[in-house]
Amino acid sequence: MDSPTAQGPEATRIRRHASVRSIFLAATFGLAGIGLAAAIAVAILASETGRASRQVGRELETVRAVASAQREVLIYSRESLLLAETGDPSHARSRDAARAEVAAAIESAKANTNGHGDQARVGEIDALIGRYIAERDRLLGPGLPPGKQLTLAAPYLDEAMVAADRYIEDSERAATLTEERVRRLGTAATSAALAVVVALPLALLGMLRWVRRRVYLPFLRLHEALNAYSAGEKGVRASEVGPPELADMGRTFNQLADSLERQRQTRFEFLLAVAHDLRNPLTALKATVALTDARMRKGELTREQIEQQQRRLALQVDRLNRMVGDLLDMTRVEAGRFDLSIAACDVRSLAVEAKDLFEGSSAFHPIRLVLTDEAVMVKCDRQRLGQVLDNLVSNAIKYSPQGGEVEVRVHRAGAYACIAVRDHGMGIAPENQGTIFEPFQRLRPDQAPGVGLGLSVSKLLVEAQGGRIEVQSEVGVGSTFRVYLPLEQAPA
Repeated sequence: MDSPTAQGPEATRIRRHASVRSIFLAATFGLAGIGLAAAIAVAILASETGRASRQVGRELETVRAVASAQREVLIYSRESLLLAETGDPSHARSRDAARAEVAAAIESAKANTNGHGDQARVGEIDALIGRYIAERDRLLGPGLPPGKQLTLAAPYLDEAMVAADRYIEDSERAATLTEERVRRLGTAATSAALAVVVALPLALLGMLRWVRRRVYLPFLRLHEALNAYSAGEKGVRASEVGPPELADMGRTFNQLADSLERQRQTRFEFLLAVAHDLRNPLTALKATVALTDARMRKGELTREQIEQQQRRLALQVDRLNRMVGDLLDMTRVEAGRFDLSIAACDVRSLAVEAKDLFEGSSAFHPIRLVLTDEAVMVKCDRQRLGQVLDNLVSNAIKYSPQGGEVEVRVHRAGAYACIAVRDHGMGIAPENQGTIFEPFQRLRPDQAPGVGLGLSVSKLLVEAQGGRIEVQSEVGVGSTFRVYLPLEQAPA
């Protein structure tokens, strides 16, 4: 069954995506930008509306002041006429009060004007009113009849009233225009507020849709892949698209799944190899025992032939013992149940023992030792380090089917002791040198028997004693394996 999260060619193609952090920062700053822009727009509109409202207020105040000045000028004219006709002092007081009110009204108008143009026009009205008052006061002196005085002063009064009426009309017209501007600004402010109320949810909805497509859906696909894998669909792989964090998680999951699949395949091949390699010596043992028993019953075997058969049996048993021992060592080390008996040891003695062990195993593989004159002391488990060296020498012989010298060299390398085993065999290709220390790796299973645990166990044993193992090899030339262990520190 096809999994919904399986990758096709398009799904596996890595695309450029913003990170989760970048997405949320962009969304946060985007919404904040919209809110800030709206707030600035509303603030500007409110400021303009307030300024326009204040302007209307000043214009209306100026109109009221000019109208008040007109009214007081007429009162002044009336009281002056009554004073000329009756001579009553109360009319003189009323006239003086009206003159004072005219002055106060003009000052109020000047204080509320908008700009130099209005100030000049109010100043002109003030001058015309002042000229009329001055002319009216002058006409009271010569003893002219009141009607004559009124007639002579009338042109000055008319001129002042016309100027005031014209200013009032213009100011009222300007106030009307300003009120219309205030109304438009208020409408704009309301529209801006409504736009913000509508835009913010839309922006939030757009952000959520974007986050859903760029973050949630890739996360959901990754979650589905993990669930499918845990449910037993081992062939499922996660999508490697979306923000870098999720893409990296998907890539890591795929790498882990591929690694587990390789390990599963390797273990399957290992079981086949173990079954095959265990069956061969067991079959040989069975055949040897059956043949020996049959020939002994017939009395066909000499003592020398019996001893030869016993040696063959011993070799097959040793081979089985090594296979089982490697399996046990691997299991114990990986389980953390591996004990080491650490003590001071001169590694030169291990090289000598390895030479003695393998010296007669092959007439085509002479063993040559290259040792330093001084002791090379390390802290190690002598038996386990000897096991490592034996495995390296055994491999050197095994993977040199055409024969050739095997060199075992022991020397100091700075603060380390170095044990190097060099052969002139098949060599290891560069692409395989990084995997030969992994469990169950066999480069030439058709030419060299075994289950592929020797080098893996050797690496674990060396590293457990604080050292490292390296390989240098060239195909067709041979290989050199080097084991490095810290030298024992001399007592102070």
